[in-house]
Amino acid sequence: MSFFRYEGANVYYKIVGKGNTPLLFLHGNTASSKMFTQKVKFYAERFRVVLIDYPGHGKSEMLQEFPVDYWCYNARVAIKLCQTLKLNKVNLIGTSGGAIVALNMALLEPLLVGKIIADSFGGDSLNCEDVATLRDQREEAKGNILSILFWFLMHGLRWKKVVDADTKMIEQSSLSRKGYYCGDLSEITVPVLITGSLQDELIRDIEFRLRVFSNGLRNSKLVFYPTGSHPAMFSNSREFDKLALEFLENNH
Repeated sequence: MSFFRYEGANVYYKIVGKGNTPLLFLHGNTASSKMFTQKVKFYAERFRVVLIDYPGHGKSEMLQEFPVDYWCYNARVAIKLCQTLKLNKVNLIGTSGGAIVALNMALLEPLLVGKIIADSFGGDSLNCEDVATLRDQREEAKGNILSILFWFLMHGLRWKKVVDADTKMIEQSSLSRKGYYCGDLSEITVPVLITGSLQDELIRDIEFRLRVFSNGLRNSKLVFYPTGSHPAMFSNSREFDKLALEFLENNH
């Protein structure tokens, strides 16, 4: 297993494939890079796929608590990994919270990023209703065997600590009004493909939110799938992969 150090913590990463173009996958909140297991083989045929577990997640060293600027913090972690590996023009696929991390990478280090695919996320902010809904969903999910199995596969026996730390972070982030992003989104110049499912059960008003969000970017394309659960990149897997390759391999 491979690790690098970030602010004193061991952070796990993995590289698969021998393509010349780097493609970094960024996982969502309460998940880990294991969520991309079924995707890696397909993309590794064309790209140098890079996987990372954020600090406190998966195989990375546990944190006592998650930073209130979680999505900017993890963008800085991912940037450090790319710099450590001497990668340039890195394409990014982020889903759910990972989409926000990807966009923050483009804000923090615009010359590092090639193209971004941002899948199944909530747009530009969290409101009090979102936080309350998420808290209720998490509590219910902690009693659901399928949710427990997913979290166990992501984190092992410490899954509950990860989920609780993430919920606490989101509550604190909402109260602090820091928001998701560490810059002006209109300054993102790289191409961004935004995807989502109109039947996403976790993100309220996803169509409205992502249309507004897409309109605030300089260079974006928005694609919705009429059916499918959260996240769309898995519930609409075949269609997503075809679209992703077209987007990433197009020279324009």
